[in-house]
Amino acid sequence: MSSIREVDKITLVTPRPVEMQVLCLGLSRTATMTMYTALNKLGYKSYHMLAAVTEPRSVQDRHLVCWREALNYKVHGVGQPYTGADIDKILQYHSAVTDMPCVNFSKELIERFPNAKVVLTQRDP
Repeated sequence: MSSIREVDKITLVTPRPVEMQVLCLGLSRTATMTMYTALNKLGYKSYHMLAAVTEPRSVQDRHLVCWREALNYKVHGVGQPYTGADIDKILQYHSAVTDMPCVNFSKELIERFPNAKVVLTQRDP
C-alpha cells in the first residue's frame, strides 16, 4: 500500500487563487443545491458534489479519489487524516462550499477559513 495520498500530488497554490468566503455546512437535502445555485449567481465559485462530478474527467477522478481517501480515514480510521490544508488543495479554486463531502469536514474548513461566513441549512425531517 502506497503512503502517498492522491491529495499529496496536488500543489497548493499560494497565495490562494480566490478567497474562501462562504461555508454552507448543511447536510444534503437541506437546500444545498439551492444554495449552490444562489451562490454561483451572486458571483461565488461554489463547490457542491455536483461540481465534483461535472469537472473535466481528470479533475473529477482526482477529486473523487481524494474525497474517498479523506472519508475512509474520517469514518473508518483507514489511511491518514486530511487537514484543512489538504482539503484546501481540492477547493483552492472555489470561494464557497455546499453539500457533501465538504460538510463532513466542517471543523477542518472552519479552522482553515476563520474569516469565511458559515451558513447552516436545516430542514424539518
